[in-house]
Amino acid sequence: MNSHVVPATGQSGGLWLMWNDKVDLSIISSCHHLILANGIYKPTNQNYKLVCIYCDPHHQRTTEIWEEVHNFVLASPDIPIFCMGDLNNIMHVNEKYGPGQANFIVFKIFAA
Repeated sequence: MNSHVVPATGQSGGLWLMWNDKVDLSIISSCHHLILANGIYKPTNQNYKLVCIYCDPHHQRTTEIWEEVHNFVLASPDIPIFCMGDLNNIMHVNEKYGPGQANFIVFKIFAA
């Protein structure tokens, strides 16, 4: 079993990615909110990209996080991409409770 850990900061966050020997994974970038990796599924020799994300629940770094994901994805547009994690975002205004304005930055970045 292989793994990559992004330690928690105090009691916040922390990411732990684990994979078995059928996968060859190269971590390209990692930080408190995401892990970006290139992978090969060995039985079929299929290349893919992996985005593991815990997006900022306070939306202080949302734009920066999604710009990094956007650049990673567009660097190799013909390679399949797997995305997993907690996006901490909403799709419709009625999903939002509280006084702040809804944040739809994900859809603005990928719509371009």
